[in-house]
Formats: sequence, C-alpha cells, structure tokens
Amino acid sequence: MVDVTALGASKTPNRETNTSSTLEACASCQLYNCALCNGLDYESRARLAAIVDCFEVTAGEILAKEGEPSVHVMAVIDGAVMSYKELPGSRRQVTRFYFPGDLVALSGSAAHADATIKAITPVVVCRIGRDALRRLCRGHHELAIRLLDLGDDEAAAAREHLLLLGRKSALEKVASFLVELACRTGCEGVTATEIRLPMGRTDIADYLGLKTETVCRMFTRLKTAGVVKLPTLGHTVLSDWRALSVLAGTMPRPTPTYKGPLISRF
Repeated sequence: MVDVTALGASKTPNRETNTSSTLEACASCQLYNCALCNGLDYESRARLAAIVDCFEVTAGEILAKEGEPSVHVMAVIDGAVMSYKELPGSRRQVTRFYFPGDLVALSGSAAHADATIKAITPVVVCRIGRDALRRLCRGHHELAIRLLDLGDDEAAAAREHLLLLGRKSALEKVASFLVELACRTGCEGVTATEIRLPMGRTDIADYLGLKTETVCRMFTRLKTAGVVKLPTLGHTVLSDWRALSVLAGTMPRPTPTYKGPLISRF
C-alpha cells in the first residue's frame, strides 16, 4: 500500500485545501504517465490536479452504487476495484476489474451509475467531478482527446468481454482471464509472467459467467497440465505462456520477459 499521507489523501476531502496537496501528489505520483494523465502537457495536468480529490477507502467499500446519481469519474492510484451489475436471485455479473492507472466509471452518465463500483482491496483513488471535467475539456482539447481514447479502450474491452462470455469454453475463459491480467499488469507494454489475483474465485466466476466450482476446476486443470503454477491462492505463475495464449485464442503473442508482478500491493 502506498503512503496515503504522501498522496495528500483524506477520508473526507476538503475542497478548500485539497488543491495544493493534490498538485504535490500529482508531481510525485507513480502513475503520472498513466491513464488519464498520460501524454498530457504540464498545463493540462495542473488544471486537472486542481479539480481532483485524492482519498482512501477500505476493502469491501462501495464507491458508487448502480442506479444512484453518478457525478464522479475515479482514477485508481493503488489497489484493485471491480464493477458489477446486480441480477435477480442474488446473482451478479462482474463487468470489469480495475488496477492502478485505470479510470473508473468513465462510461456512466450524469443521471445514474450503470454499475456498482466496489473496492476489492484497500484502495487510493483520485475522484474527479463529471461537470468539472466537462468544463475543463471544453478549453483543453488535448484532455478531451485523451478521454475519447480511454472511452474507445473501454468499448474495446467490453467487446472482448462479450466474446468471452458468449463463445468461449470454461477453460478458454479462465485462460483468457489470466492472459488479460498478465497484459494489463505488466511493465511498460511487457507482459508479466507472474500475476497476483486480489479478487476471489467467486469474483472471477462472476466475471467469466461461470460457477465458482468450475473456476477452481479450471485452475486445477491448468496447474496439472503445467501451464500455470499456484504458489498461493492469490499468486499465479504463468509457466507455459504459449499454451495459455493458444487456449485464450490470442496467438500469436510473444513470450513475456517481465518476471515479476508490477502490481504487488494487493
């Protein structure tokens, strides 16, 4: 976990005093060149920092509730977050997992949130008001273009998830999930060969449209086949990247060289 004090964070952000501390946090932020800030010039970053609240939430805390007014966009600074939609019969569909550098609730409307956002681990987030962000975009085309690119990425991820849910077998789904996480948690475009899973098996099952027992069996099959190693429940080593990629249907994909998990704070 990062030092929240160094990020200028507080449980109840104060708009009067938060701007200067957020500017300092942005200057030293490890994600300064990621997500929303990536590629922005100094002026755009400074103006963005001026409308940001940086704060911490505990594991299990709800950051936004489906159907309630959606007035903020959030950037994950540390930890892991997931979004999900509730279904009849105490069921749910997990729609996305978010890690440091990801922008959360970008696709929601000002009227209401289209999914519930929940912290999987202790999380540090930067929260940005939608109205303030819109106003800022009117005068900063660079920021508007960046948001458009992030929206395109979100749409592409949703299409891939739809394919995964509709046309892949249980084993292919789990393999695809591991490949996705390896690509997203690698270092500077290099895929990770070791990944940490901050989410539980039930969370994974709800993301893949499977039963928890089925997910556990698929992990066991991959382990038995020598495709992965499972030192602990939340730690996965991708032993045979080529075989995993073939199962996921993502070939050709180069063998990763990054040996350790970028996101090790879970």
